[in-house]
Amino acid sequence: MTSSRTRDADRTALVAAIIGDPTDLPSPRDVDLTTFWARFDETAPAHLALGLRTATVAIAVVLPRLLGHAQGLRALGPDAADAVVQRAAALPGFAVLTEMAKVVACLAYYSDAEVQALTRSTPMTPADPMTRSER
Repeated sequence: MTSSRTRDADRTALVAAIIGDPTDLPSPRDVDLTTFWARFDETAPAHLALGLRTATVAIAVVLPRLLGHAQGLRALGPDAADAVVQRAAALPGFAVLTEMAKVVACLAYYSDAEVQALTRSTPMTPADPMTRSER
């Protein structure tokens, strides 16, 4: 049985690989997600919790090894971890898990008070309007 500490570390590594290193915001590796994971485990619907558990095992633990890495995402550098997530997004069966993990990763990362404060204090600039051909 996987300990909750190991499970949290694998989930956090998945969040870090998905979010990457945003400019002007803390690295997801520096954000403490302990409170988020405890709340997620208590309140997430069963299908979402099962989906994230499956995505974590498949993308953070198994896929890196299938791609030739000696260990999972926790042991990989940011570029290698990103490459694993990009590969997962392109593989049948892994693509849906990757999309679901991206949603949870954003919820986890933006649950941090510092990240929220920084994103709220950053002035928003209007995006360039898209032309019809770009839509």
